[in-house]
Amino acid sequence: MQAHASGRRSGDQFCVYVHDFYVIPKLVEGESYTPERGGLDNLTKKYIHENLFYRFVHIRSDDSDVVVRKLEDQIKSGVLGLTPVLNGTTPQRRS
Repeated sequence: MQAHASGRRSGDQFCVYVHDFYVIPKLVEGESYTPERGGLDNLTKKYIHENLFYRFVHIRSDDSDVVVRKLEDQIKSGVLGLTPVLNGTTPQRRS
């Protein structure tokens, strides 16, 4: 989680996605930017801190890995009402 919160794009796929999907479009729309070392990482970090949050659930059981993977798949597919933008999946069509 610390890597995600750092905003550093190097080696952190989450930060790369946030940068590509949210930070760059704001810059393209005309938000001012002066190139500087670490500047894009700082903008990514700022976006993460001001706009994103996370939640977690502690699951302790003999099959917790199975339970967590199933819950993750449900969340990604939108079954719980929202589909994650950055790592969601396309819900399977029912026949």
